[in-house]
Amino acid sequence: MFGPILSDVESFTAVPDEILSLDENRVLALGRHGGQGAHGPVRARFVHIWTVTDGLVSRYQQLADTHSFRVAIGK
Repeated sequence: MFGPILSDVESFTAVPDEILSLDENRVLALGRHGGQGAHGPVRARFVHIWTVTDGLVSRYQQLADTHSFRVAIGK
């Protein structure tokens, strides 16, 4: 899922500031993306919602500041 980001952003990171349990199968992570794009640093907030079924991630949703990514990578 991070393939395209890894090709556009050097030293990409996704660091959670807070992780919360939503229910028995879902986890919410609030944090920041970082790294270096061709046109500047990436500094973008994110919200990740992970659904786990039988010990495996069955669904992943992301809300992120895509404008910051586009500026940093020049697109």
